[in-house]
Amino acid sequence: MQVYFVHVKTQRVSRQGLSIWLLVVGLLLLQVAAAAADDQCLSVRLQEEMIWPTSGIWSDVAGETALLVVDPLRNGYIGEILRIQPTTGEVRPAYGRESGMALKDATSLPGAPTILRANNRGEVAALLDQGSVFKEEEVYPHVSIISARLTVQKSLSIEDELRSWDNKNAVSQNVTVAGIFNAVPMGDGFLVFADFNEPDGQGGTVPTTGFAYLDSAGNAQIFERLEAGDPVFNHYTRSDSYLAAIDDVGYILRLNRTPSIARVTLAGLEDIDREGENFPKDFKIRPLLTSQPGMPGAREAVIFYKIMESSRMVSGLFAWGEDLYLLGKSEINDRDETSWWLTQIDSTTGAEKEETRVLLPTTAASLVVVPGERWVFLEREPVRRFGKLQAPWAPTVSMKLVPASWLANPSQGPLTASTTVACPTVP
Repeated sequence: MQVYFVHVKTQRVSRQGLSIWLLVVGLLLLQVAAAAADDQCLSVRLQEEMIWPTSGIWSDVAGETALLVVDPLRNGYIGEILRIQPTTGEVRPAYGRESGMALKDATSLPGAPTILRANNRGEVAALLDQGSVFKEEEVYPHVSIISARLTVQKSLSIEDELRSWDNKNAVSQNVTVAGIFNAVPMGDGFLVFADFNEPDGQGGTVPTTGFAYLDSAGNAQIFERLEAGDPVFNHYTRSDSYLAAIDDVGYILRLNRTPSIARVTLAGLEDIDREGENFPKDFKIRPLLTSQPGMPGAREAVIFYKIMESSRMVSGLFAWGEDLYLLGKSEINDRDETSWWLTQIDSTTGAEKEETRVLLPTTAASLVVVPGERWVFLEREPVRRFGKLQAPWAPTVSMKLVPASWLANPSQGPLTASTTVACPTVP
């Protein structure tokens, strides 16, 4: 943090001189306040409640740094990207008349956004949209790479026929992406978890689900497929944070019975810790869930999210700079509070780095995490009810902002594996 000293020599000054002097002092004090805010954690109350935020990015548009967050259940269950002012908690649409901002590519305005994730340097982001690219008067879901200034750079429509290259079997075939559940930028394309239609060898197609790399040139490389009825499908389709990438290398948080981490490159998938031997011991066990895939009914959904809220488990994988981070949580206590930890993971072994685990300053039921120079932890309350579409409602009215330096170099910050801090509340 920079500290500014102002030395004033006592002398008679004019009103104009005094006004200039006060203006200078005011500007210096604002810089001091801004520097101080960047070097401390903050607890921010949102001025408007969100329903079900999933993901977000930091953005610098029109000279103002703001947080952009996707809430798929806003706007009559269609979804909306919201712009949050980080120090006041003001919430408003991220584009359109009310915001003064707009995506530059008018043909790719998000109509039903679900996921928005930045790369490990905050330069570009993957925007997953369930239907807004107009093609022959039909609406197709698509995934786009956008800049931090909301300029659409590349876009890939679902239902486009892609060339799939299988390194293991050394064959090339045409496949169709039937749906994408999650995506992060990886190199010049996307690491995704998606549904595909692949040739069955008899002139037809067979549906499959798995992890793949997609590029905007029309190539798909499927790394791994799930078996039909695999209970891990429920985790992947209802969790938001199991994919990460450091530049052109991707990472998958395997949510098997014993969690582990896999690394993917264009050469294929590498199991750096297939059996989870190096995985943090206190987060090795995944809650047992139903084996039925697909969207559950309201009762099953309540059970699913209550299990997630009450269980000790690993909850997310993130990348920022050159570091890989793992998010874990405790069981809920008798005060309805949850403890959350973030730790760094060795990207070559999948093991926890020593002395990097920190106890986060939040006890929320569930979190939405946005890495950046200041990490954002959106605090979701417990699932309360379901609307006409049987969608979960977890009111989100607050967030914590934590300096990245506290997490990258824990020995130089106030957080430890067993102690946390109280963040001042603003506004």
